[in-house]
Amino acid sequence: MILTDRLNEDGLELYFKYEHLDIETILRLLNNLHNLHNIIVSTTSPIYYNQRGKQAFRNILDLTEITTGQSVRIKISEKWKIELPFGLGKVEGAFPKKLGVPLIIAVFILVAARQSFEIYNGYLDSQLKELEIEVEKNELYQQMEERKRIEPEFRKATREATKTINFIIDNAEINYFELNGIRLKDNR
Repeated sequence: MILTDRLNEDGLELYFKYEHLDIETILRLLNNLHNLHNIIVSTTSPIYYNQRGKQAFRNILDLTEITTGQSVRIKISEKWKIELPFGLGKVEGAFPKKLGVPLIIAVFILVAARQSFEIYNGYLDSQLKELEIEVEKNELYQQMEERKRIEPEFRKATREATKTINFIIDNAEINYFELNGIRLKDNR
């Protein structure tokens, strides 16, 4: 299965190893991903309104799995959460399609990683090229590209991704890190 298939089917998978891990490290990493998600989704529309069912849905990153044991594996997928007014009874309606936000987050993080490493990394470049080809087909990314000259969100997303990867690289507690099987740090 190629990387883009894993991203489209499974979302993001972060895997890192550690000797000692402070809870603040996990919180900061998840908060950085949450911020990056919000920036990306805000470039289009974070709320989908179903006219037929008169329901609103919000795009979220859903934490689907965390496993630990001298390492942490975090799986995150894209979901839509229904926005319910208080006192509403039965809910029906069709959920909107996935926007491909995990794919876009991965591209932003991998671009930031490539820029953060001072040496040429052929494997990272080949994986990034594969993702860039796939992400160019993504409707949400096309909207971001069209608007990046006039919208500061594209630059914000780039800064947030750089902040995230630098946090991982510079964090002494994390001695190994993978994003969807792509090794980005190995200090073991």
